[in-house]
Amino acid sequence: MSLSALPVLSGRTFPYSLTPFDRLSKEPARKGECFVDEKPLTVLVVDDDESVRKAMKRLLVSNGYRVLTFESAEDLLVSSFARGNVCLVLDICLPGLSGLDLYARLSASGVKCPVIFMTAHDEPRWLEMAERAGAVAFLRKPFEEHSLLDAVVRSQVRMKSAGNATG
Repeated sequence: MSLSALPVLSGRTFPYSLTPFDRLSKEPARKGECFVDEKPLTVLVVDDDESVRKAMKRLLVSNGYRVLTFESAEDLLVSSFARGNVCLVLDICLPGLSGLDLYARLSASGVKCPVIFMTAHDEPRWLEMAERAGAVAFLRKPFEEHSLLDAVVRSQVRMKSAGNATG
């Protein structure tokens, strides 16, 4: 799929737009749909802006997800949370290690989980890098609440599909 063919949704509620990398689910997220194979999904949010972390946590928790937030890529790396039933939501522009570099490092260490990248900076090369990394979505700040929720649901579908393919 060419980059120009990727749809971009924009909105007014949560300050971000969405570029999905797969079209597994076009349905909006619904409360209670936060389980993959009966295990609760944990969303790990990495953003250096405290207000963004708080808003995303509030939104995701109110929709039934467990959420852990981190101020930096390094904070996530020293934790042991990037394992199991998790979905990563990573800001690309972080002080120190970028979100793209964080995901590359996690992948190289054997961590396989869906990732949603977000940024306030419109750099075409980052969209290309996110697509090559296999991202579920690329969110442009500001984005709507449903854009994030839809991306998390797509992450769950991808996890379930990968689980069925391997087991």
